[in-house]
Amino acid sequence: MNDHTLAAEYINAGYNHKTILSDVSVTIPQNKISVILGANGCGKSTLIKLLLGKLEALSGEIEFGYNVTVGYYDQENQNLDENNTILDELWDAYPNLTQTEIRNTLAIFLFRGDDIEKKVEVLSGGERARLTLAKLILSRMNLLILDEPTNHLDIESREALENALKDFDGTIICVSHDRYFTRQLATRFIDIGENGLDYRGEYDGYCEYKARLKAGKEDLTQSVQIESSQKDEYLERKKSNAERRKQEKHMKEVEREIGKL
Repeated sequence: MNDHTLAAEYINAGYNHKTILSDVSVTIPQNKISVILGANGCGKSTLIKLLLGKLEALSGEIEFGYNVTVGYYDQENQNLDENNTILDELWDAYPNLTQTEIRNTLAIFLFRGDDIEKKVEVLSGGERARLTLAKLILSRMNLLILDEPTNHLDIESREALENALKDFDGTIICVSHDRYFTRQLATRFIDIGENGLDYRGEYDGYCEYKARLKAGKEDLTQSVQIESSQKDEYLERKKSNAERRKQEKHMKEVEREIGKL
């Protein structure tokens, strides 16, 4: 896990006895921007809930790297105080920052001059999204999970968001249908609707690779064999870990008995 932010191995998850994700494995490298893709209903939101701990997997394991702290942007739940001004919203959240630091961050997200005195209650959807993202960037989290972050944003706001994320010193996992946004930022594409297709590279290369797959010009036999081998190793490791925990529990019970004697 030294070079990864998180690893999910052979995850199965679902609701009401219906499986949504089946044997999904995802490894997220550090300091990269990974985009989760797939058709509606394929399990993107389910995977995000698993990563956030809002849903428990039916089986499989999710392991985070050392000292990973998670920040989450949900376009529907922005948790803003309607009575605050824009400036106070950030200052209340981060009282140890100077006014200059707060103003500089707000400027990155296009809040300048008298704008910072506007009340949250009068902000447009795009302004609220920008303010929420500004709070998230200041949070010092090193893993950001973003759910459709460009929804409600105009072109200028999208450019501000792109610039802020490019400068972000951490890892980003994003669910997005915005092709321009993903083309500008992403270096990793995980399509959970395509049998776990995992492409590492730029957006145009991903599109070309996917087109070759559909045309039958890419051979997946080798990757399927590797996947099968990896699953066998995972199951063996899981069995070994379970046996080790059983032995440790037995040793503790023995030690307690010795103590009593």
